Amino acid sequence: MKSFFKKGKLISMSALLLLFLGCSDDDEVLPEVVASFTQSIDQTTGTVTFTNNSQNATTYSWNFGNGNTSTAKNPTQVYENGDYTVTLTASNVAGDSDTATANFTITIPDDGGDGGDGGNDFDSGLLTNGDFEAGVEPWIGNAANVQEDGGNSFNFADVQAAGNPFDVNLSQVVAITQGTNYILKFDASSDRERTILAGIGLNEAPFTNTNVEINLTTATQTFELQLAATDFGGSNSRVLFDMGAAIGTVVIDNVSLVEGGDGSDSNTGGGDSGFDSGLLTNGDFEGGVTPWIGNAANVQEDGGNSFNFANVMAAGNVFDVNLSQVVAITQGTNYILTFDASSDRERTMLAGIGLNEAPFTNTSVSVNLTPETQTFTLQLAASDFGGANSRVLFDMGGEVGVVVIDNVSLVEGGDGSDSNPGNGGGTGEVTAFCNTQIQAFGGDAGSDIFLSVFNVNATTMRVEISSADSDPVDLLVLPAGAWVPNDAGISMAPMEVSPGVWAGEFFFPNGAPENVELFIEWSKLSFAGNWRSTAPDILDTVAFNATCDTGSGGGTGGGNTGDGSGIVVDFEDGGTLTGAFDNGANGANATNPDQSGINTSATVYQFNKIVGSAWYSGAFNVFPQDLSATGGTTFKMKIWSPNAGVNVRFQLEKEGNQGPIVTYNVDQTVTEANTWVELTFDFSSTPLDLTDGYDKIVIFPDYDESNQVPVATEAIYYFDDITQE
Repeated sequence: MKSFFKKGKLISMSALLLLFLGCSDDDEVLPEVVASFTQSIDQTTGTVTFTNNSQNATTYSWNFGNGNTSTAKNPTQVYENGDYTVTLTASNVAGDSDTATANFTITIPDDGGDGGDGGNDFDSGLLTNGDFEAGVEPWIGNAANVQEDGGNSFNFADVQAAGNPFDVNLSQVVAITQGTNYILKFDASSDRERTILAGIGLNEAPFTNTNVEINLTTATQTFELQLAATDFGGSNSRVLFDMGAAIGTVVIDNVSLVEGGDGSDSNTGGGDSGFDSGLLTNGDFEGGVTPWIGNAANVQEDGGNSFNFANVMAAGNVFDVNLSQVVAITQGTNYILTFDASSDRERTMLAGIGLNEAPFTNTSVSVNLTPETQTFTLQLAASDFGGANSRVLFDMGGEVGVVVIDNVSLVEGGDGSDSNPGNGGGTGEVTAFCNTQIQAFGGDAGSDIFLSVFNVNATTMRVEISSADSDPVDLLVLPAGAWVPNDAGISMAPMEVSPGVWAGEFFFPNGAPENVELFIEWSKLSFAGNWRSTAPDILDTVAFNATCDTGSGGGTGGGNTGDGSGIVVDFEDGGTLTGAFDNGANGANATNPDQSGINTSATVYQFNKIVGSAWYSGAFNVFPQDLSATGGTTFKMKIWSPNAGVNVRFQLEKEGNQGPIVTYNVDQTVTEANTWVELTFDFSSTPLDLTDGYDKIVIFPDYDESNQVPVATEAIYYFDDITQE
């Protein structure tokens, strides 16, 4: 059985970074993620409201079973008649995830008109109950208040105090297709002359929308708006009416939305006075602080102009004082970030784009501020990050002084020439420590690890390690202050970012040096002390802009041929899996104990699920390249199990991923004991898209969510011939 991927020779070197910190009893362990949700179904309209009850999770991925998806925590979905299976995948920052599913049937009464219009002839188009004759459902917002007069129902809101337009809102969730034009039609009036905003947009951050300001009078008028969903879309979108900017009553009735029109009335953004924020919302801050976030978010007004004002009273880490806005970023795309900024003195700040979640990969530029307002235009490249939970960022905590920011816009384009690359995106040559196998100073047996050290951004570098044998790493220490330059600080405390892979980040607040001289310390599960990478008073040198593009966290198993033929892992040529987990579970290559039937090969992988190990224990492999996007979505493996009826979970991940790429898994059952069987894991029924970049497989033998207790009886499993077809 030929292996398309063979591990490189083990290179023993007394090298690099230190891992100190000791194996203490209070090492942080993230709580296990438990996915759970309930749903409330309105059978008269087909509207389903989902309540997320997941525990210890930070990101969520919904598949509604009707072709729509969402990353909102508590989404709403409108269904047609039929049977549906909904899946929620909940994840935490360490890469742990769990999945929950629910099945239900939607049966909308035949006499329900157009989905809730009380059997009348009004056509709501893509909406439900657009004439409010069926009551308030599925309309949402603090302005949702249906009244009846003379046999006609309508929505009535009375704005008592003026504020932001979005402070008083009426909305209905509806799927919007990006790049499509829509016609929004409705009747509206007031008890005075006043304005409201009407349009379509996202029902979740960053709330991108297109809206039109319309003039209401005491006479009922019919409005027809031509709207374009140019830069937003998805199942969790909405029709919106924002009416909080002026006092007075607002009556709305007979709302319909259909595809079509020319989009000529569109005003992309958030009703921000005509300023074009591009992909952002409220870039000129005229709509208040929303949706800007961060401890520096503080909108002020002077002479009729709104802007963000921050006053840094004490210098510290540059990211200690931050202003951000969440925006979807597409990996591999260039962007132009434009903004006005000034200070009460000469000082600097960082501006850029990046992830809004760990590991916070970004590309940023240090700009020089003065008391005079300047317009900055930055050419940025999202080379090595992207996803829905990304952001525009302004980090200003490195120096004292006022920072004024206004008129921020982000658009696709440019040449990326101002970029200071993010995680793994250094501009120099590949570092000598890129998945490099090293041994501790003194050559202690069993100390071998795979080590990577590479640039993250303008001030930060990252260290990643994983075990080079079956004894997993259980600690990494970055001794800041012991390196050259010696002003380094820790920006991400060392932690286990995925099973068996530890990472930490350190930064130089005074700017990027040419080189970094450093060491690390680490330990493994079986080792009570700490190993050091170099001799005392000896430091290893790494270029600050070093890059590492061949994957993180090491790994010694099979591989991806990279030519569309998929992966083949068969252990015959010395390759093994990257590691095993958790609480003592371990694995290594071994002689095939049963060279018969469908597997007569000599060498296989032995996984030991020992007494006391975690119920979810398993083995994993990180490949040096992404899995082939054309190699197929079916994965097979041969397994030898001591017990029949054992559930095996096969999971696809992105190594070190903290959210942008969804983890998917498929379960199969071993039907025969003490013999080799082949399991097939078919991901074709999931939303898996291999072009997103998956480079890790995880195998969980005897995965039983109904029995989440430590293993009571030891079991030994054997794996072989893992393939992608």
